[in-house]
Amino acid sequence: MNKKIEWLENNEGMGLYVHIPFCTSICTYCDFSKMYYKKEWVDRYLKALKKEIQQYDINVPITTLYIGGGTPSSLNEEQLERLLLILKPYAGSALEYTIEVNPESMTYEKLLLFKTYGINRLSIGVQTFNEAILKKIGRLHHNQEVFWLISQAWEVGIKNISIDLMYNLPLQTKEDILKDLMIVETLPITHLSYYSLILEEHTVLYNEHFEGMDEQEEYTITEIIREKLEQFGFHRYEISNFEKDGHPSLHNCVYWLNQHYYGFGLGAHGYLDNIRYNNTKQLSAYLNEEFLQTKETIGHKESIFEALMLGLRLANGISLPLFKQRYQIDLLTYYQEKLQPFINQGLLIIEENHLCPTSKGMDLLDFILLELVD
Repeated sequence: MNKKIEWLENNEGMGLYVHIPFCTSICTYCDFSKMYYKKEWVDRYLKALKKEIQQYDINVPITTLYIGGGTPSSLNEEQLERLLLILKPYAGSALEYTIEVNPESMTYEKLLLFKTYGINRLSIGVQTFNEAILKKIGRLHHNQEVFWLISQAWEVGIKNISIDLMYNLPLQTKEDILKDLMIVETLPITHLSYYSLILEEHTVLYNEHFEGMDEQEEYTITEIIREKLEQFGFHRYEISNFEKDGHPSLHNCVYWLNQHYYGFGLGAHGYLDNIRYNNTKQLSAYLNEEFLQTKETIGHKESIFEALMLGLRLANGISLPLFKQRYQIDLLTYYQEKLQPFINQGLLIIEENHLCPTSKGMDLLDFILLELVD
């Protein structure tokens, strides 16, 4: 059991997410709310963002704060400081304060700014260390910029560092992935998100009819990645996420524990008092302070299934006593007929009063959840 996740589970967290949709380049696989950086757009966006946040009466301590994108580090230093000042009232209580950055848009001055305003975790978009593949997928950085950034982050005192890597990319071979893993072993990082490319409609690679690995190839590569990372001391605590020395992404754990969070910015979504809301993805509407697009109340039965679906993504699984306390049902009784076969097959186990997926169970989670749907 990961102790930090257990703590968060027992001390209901409140997350706060801010979306910065601007990028200096658009990756060929990206389907997030994003657009090219323009100074005047960013200036107007920050003004609108401040207005949106002020509409909410945030009177509870924020456990985790996360600035994502897009590419937050594409903002210049003055704009970043404006953003951090907007968020300053909520940063004091945050155990974890993360910002997503790309290596090519980072400077030492930006790192010092992050440190000054309490950011204690970096999430670096790397994707691969093969520079030919980086070019193919629309990334602008070089490996030396990654190594420099990690070194300088340590120098200013930000030592909780995550990197994103991908497999199943164009031109990528098994040897490329093994080389990426060899480099990972040498880096002083605490967290790694390792995703297989999923082709989304309306992306460049989708329109180019890129075809990735078949299912068997992908499974083989996935096993190699997990085995290597385990050897390097990275623990798989979620389907595609690995932590070292007890450093899971607490903010993402707020999502996986089905806890509540604010979402601000273009295309952001939040979950408050069993109401899930989504912001507009149209920049013009957002700049005109038309923030909200949809909201819906999550019913009791739906909330139970969401908690099950999300909680089984975590190696820690679901606390049975806390689940009963929160939803007034005994999970094992409620789902007994459907859960028991997976327990018998060794895909799920009961450990320390938690219903947990085994490693194989995490791999087959989509299949398990399809069977659990009423």
